[in-house]
Amino acid sequence: MIIEVISRWIELISLIFLTGKVLCRLWVIAPVRSGTLNETAFPNMWRLFGPAIGVMAAAATLCLLARVAETRFISIMAAVNLLPVAVQTHIGRVWLIRISLLALLAVIFLGLRGKRREGRTALLTMLLIILLVSMTESAYGRAAYKGDFSAREIMDWLHLLGAMVWGGGLFVLSLFILPQIIKADRLLPELPGDFH
Repeated sequence: MIIEVISRWIELISLIFLTGKVLCRLWVIAPVRSGTLNETAFPNMWRLFGPAIGVMAAAATLCLLARVAETRFISIMAAVNLLPVAVQTHIGRVWLIRISLLALLAVIFLGLRGKRREGRTALLTMLLIILLVSMTESAYGRAAYKGDFSAREIMDWLHLLGAMVWGGGLFVLSLFILPQIIKADRLLPELPGDFH
């Protein structure tokens, strides 16, 4: 079903985006500390992080409803009534875990502000939750047909981790970090010789 495919892609893009944001904040841009980097150096760094969590939760719900509709040959609107039954299946339980993890990520993200959000402990906690969410992605797809924590599912998860780190890092670097660096470079005064 096309709705399921679209919702899965939206989930993956959101997951890659969330991963890239946290990884770039952890290892590309040093955490905000007094004297090393002020909070206004990258004002857009956390923009869209909260909405991406919500978009991912909505896409996961739409994907579950699309699967229910497809297996029962009903509309997605009719599948809403079967949601209590669907959460008793393997896919439904994985969906519940994913939604719970996304809710926890949202609570941590929205509950922490400023330097507390920029702290290494908060960033590593958010990264751990994102990694657990990515595990549910592998447990949700074809890789889990042989059972949970099978070699196929673990290999799928490792492949997804590689895409999340590589794609997410490039995505965030190109859209949020490099424009700020270029903008700051333009504001520097002209230096003589080869210094600039």
